[in-house]
Amino acid sequence: NPPRIASTQTENFSTLLEEHAAFTRHKGRRVGTTGLTVASYLHGTSRALDPFPHRHNIVANTALDSHGERKTLDARAFYREAPVVAALATAEMRWQLTTQLGVTWRRSPRGVWEIDGVPDAVLDEFSQRRDAIEAAVNELERILGRPITKNEVQDVVLDTRDAKQPTTVAELVAQWNDRAARHGFGPATINACFPGATTPQWDPEIEASVLDRLSGPQGLTENVNWFTQGDVIRTLVDLEIDTGDDGAQPIVLPPAEIEALAVRVLADPRIVELLPGVAGDRIVGPNGRVESVFTTLELLEVQERIRDRFAAGLHARIAVVPPDALAAALASGPTLDDAQQSMVRSLCTSGAQIQAAIGPPGSGKTATMATAAAAWHHAGYTVVGAAVKGEAARLLAGAAGIETNTLAWYLAHDDLERHPFDSRTVVVVDEASTISDRDLDHLIAVATTTGCAIRLIGDPAQHGSVGAGGSFRSLTVTHAESTPALYGNRRLHSTTERATADLVRAGQIPAALALMSQTGRLVEAASELEAQVAAIERWWHHRQNGDGHPMVDRVNTTRHTLNAFAHQLRVAAGEVQPAGLRSAAGLEFGVGDAVIAKAPARHLHAPTDPSRYVRNGSLGVVTASDPGGLIIDFDGIGSITMPVADVNGPPGRPGLDYAYAVTSYAVQGATFERSTSVITPASSQAELYVDITRGRHENVAIAVQSAPDDAGEAHLPRLPASSLRDAVAAGVRAKPGDEAVTEMDPLALSAARLRYVRSLAWLHAERRGATGWAAGLLERAEVMAAGAVDRAARISPPPEARALLGPRPTVPWQANRWDDTVASVAVYEARSLQSGRLNPLPHKGTGHDDVTAQAGQTRDPSSRVPGPRPKSRQRSAAGRSL
Repeated sequence: NPPRIASTQTENFSTLLEEHAAFTRHKGRRVGTTGLTVASYLHGTSRALDPFPHRHNIVANTALDSHGERKTLDARAFYREAPVVAALATAEMRWQLTTQLGVTWRRSPRGVWEIDGVPDAVLDEFSQRRDAIEAAVNELERILGRPITKNEVQDVVLDTRDAKQPTTVAELVAQWNDRAARHGFGPATINACFPGATTPQWDPEIEASVLDRLSGPQGLTENVNWFTQGDVIRTLVDLEIDTGDDGAQPIVLPPAEIEALAVRVLADPRIVELLPGVAGDRIVGPNGRVESVFTTLELLEVQERIRDRFAAGLHARIAVVPPDALAAALASGPTLDDAQQSMVRSLCTSGAQIQAAIGPPGSGKTATMATAAAAWHHAGYTVVGAAVKGEAARLLAGAAGIETNTLAWYLAHDDLERHPFDSRTVVVVDEASTISDRDLDHLIAVATTTGCAIRLIGDPAQHGSVGAGGSFRSLTVTHAESTPALYGNRRLHSTTERATADLVRAGQIPAALALMSQTGRLVEAASELEAQVAAIERWWHHRQNGDGHPMVDRVNTTRHTLNAFAHQLRVAAGEVQPAGLRSAAGLEFGVGDAVIAKAPARHLHAPTDPSRYVRNGSLGVVTASDPGGLIIDFDGIGSITMPVADVNGPPGRPGLDYAYAVTSYAVQGATFERSTSVITPASSQAELYVDITRGRHENVAIAVQSAPDDAGEAHLPRLPASSLRDAVAAGVRAKPGDEAVTEMDPLALSAARLRYVRSLAWLHAERRGATGWAAGLLERAEVMAAGAVDRAARISPPPEARALLGPRPTVPWQANRWDDTVASVAVYEARSLQSGRLNPLPHKGTGHDDVTAQAGQTRDPSSRVPGPRPKSRQRSAAGRSL
């Protein structure tokens, strides 16, 4: 019984929700309010009655506006701010546990922060929901002695989701203590986790390292092109820092200081504010201000290098196939249509060092690549293949007949002087839309050094990269004249399904869903449970008829549930032996189970061929099982013995999983006889497109509204659409951020470089005398610098502002106006300071001395002409002193 945690202190409390999300509307305009009315309920347990402290906050849909009128809330801001507020609530709990009880922290195998000293066995003991369905299915089938039916599956799921049963606190605590004691977690061990009150110290050196990390390649733009202030807050709450004696720890600060730290991150010159509206107009305040979005200088420079090197190599005259060799390859290869032949000719005769090509699913891309590879071989070139995913690389090798490895394997060769590529090498990269921009930048750098040719073949309409990306798509648009494309879909046998795929590709989602509904390809489920049952039933039916295929679902928790059901159904049917190896993730693999590798393992390969190794995405069937490991027959690899350590995989990432249900990203590039997928209003356009283009004969999507997570995560009610189909049609859209930032905001990099080394006062003074393009560049840089001053003043008002305006009001709408005034005064003063050069922060990639010159020499983005501008335009763009 550790000491009771005190209530939140006023000075640490975040007012983000009331001041940034509590608005009403007056005469068509958003206005501030006097605050929210909230009923807050503290729950101490999960649905399974495990210890799980969390709050449910019921917000009244009404507030007094700044005119004294009672109105309903304009709730759009709640949807934007809910995840941020949830992160700040986590920061508050972590702050109090650390300062009042002395808790230290560790990363769990699932990647979340846990109290240090609590064994994994205890965490598993108090996470009953994860295994509830599997245990219930096992018990029911043991009693029945037969496989469970569809209706019985539904009953099992309902039973495992029963509401909490009335139980006294004393009974719960006694049960918890008994269960913990069984794992050696008794009173003495528990008390050791709470040594006593402590005061964490925030070290300026740690803050500097946080700024370095967040502005770098593993920082805020590691996986996205742009982010908001709320994204920074969420990142900080989850960030891992090195605190010395305690090792890796999370940031332990109260919510208000987390917000202040986020503003200091955004004020760093290596963080670049983008033009308003480039990521979609999202109004965030009563003054009509659009939410600011940001990127990093590092990512902008990566995308600039890709763009410039691509353009510089367009006329390199590399990997050109003579006419006779090209004709021989076209004559001896598979029969190609006009579009395929045109693509082969373009790829083999363009002479570009790097060239992009578009190959939609089922359009004959593989046959085209095989013919092009044959032409290069005839001309004496070495052709190798590459793909981001290991299984995609294996499939490319088999279909195109070329040596293929993962892109990561090629990029791991640090010694460019001894690199496997040379000037007689052509590298064909499949599924190029999935390459992150940093990997693409690295690959192009290798090409520049070794002289090899790169051919990027992918489909911008399908999934993009996991890391920050978008350059492949931008290159196909910017250089459309040199980007060959295939059309049509040979894979889909149904003309209706081909028409549906074309509609989705074109972004006409309502028309596509209407066509799917008319032809029975869209199944509407009334609940998440009904969707799962429908997916399982369809999967099981077609599997028994020989049309095995994975179920596709975007949500990992649902995918785990579908996999558990599928495994148990196969066990009950006698297709899988019930006794097998139980992995660290709690999955029991028996002989007959269909599995998928989740991590590459080059040491697990065919005895006589090291190139046939277990890749990320490799599919197989378990043929033998014991506590020491599994023997798996992998497709295209053969029989592999996988030790238990490889089955368990690295921390936070299982090495092996069931292959009955997978993500949409995992099936991109695969072909089945039929396809079954689950879609929601949260699905993306690329996800839907991939889902409905997998099956040759039939592609069925099961639509359902998203449901809140059982764990009690923050969620908000939404008004029901006129129909489920309308809700899905309204929600499915292109994923934001799939476009390179240099295309979204062409002036951003030049302005950021200039702002990096010049003060706001200098920029303001210079802009007043500049004309033309230089004036626009200076204005952008000035807006960036002013934005940093504005945000900093709001979070930490200058003393002179407090003296002038008095204390900050507590009423939200008045506080917002006070903040606006403080920010305006701070920006005015910063503009009025004596102009001069800033002392820039260390920055890799751009020298301090020439950054101003580079800003002036950057080509005019409006021209869209690759390469440097004429000298006369460089001088005019540079202005008087740039």
